[in-house]
Amino acid sequence: MNIGDLAQILEDHFSPKARDITRFAGTGCSFEEWLNWEQFSAFTALAFECSPKPPYKTHFTGHASAQLGDIAIWAKDGTTWLVETSLVHAYTQKKWKTKITEDRGKLEGAVGRGIRKVQLIVLCSDVETDLQARWGYWFEDMPFWAAPDSEKSFSDGEQGEVCFLLWEVE
Repeated sequence: MNIGDLAQILEDHFSPKARDITRFAGTGCSFEEWLNWEQFSAFTALAFECSPKPPYKTHFTGHASAQLGDIAIWAKDGTTWLVETSLVHAYTQKKWKTKITEDRGKLEGAVGRGIRKVQLIVLCSDVETDLQARWGYWFEDMPFWAAPDSEKSFSDGEQGEVCFLLWEVE
């Protein structure tokens, strides 16, 4: 499995839920935990083994901290994918930029054999489209932002959009 396959599984699972996602975004509340559980559902429905909130110390060499990831997915080829998810919508405050940057640092600092590390940012709006371009200003101080390894955008069937951006972190 590669990062494009991972993105396609997410698109297949989440695109029928696009209007729900943009409705959630319109409330201004976070629903990142729901996204994580839906990812769990997407992969287990396809017979992948998954673990919610995987401990870094279990997967990475010399990692003694209590840090947790968002989801671990065991691909059928034997590769483990550890995903850190972030949610950004029109009400997301700048303090969450720190969380996104910290997730990136956690992934960059984690070393393990057979583990591929992914940062997933979900953009969503109930009133805007072309989110990656329109919201680029919000991410401009994050050097990785401009070049995701995989991206999937889909309409909510009305005025909004959901965009999944994935980076494989070395």
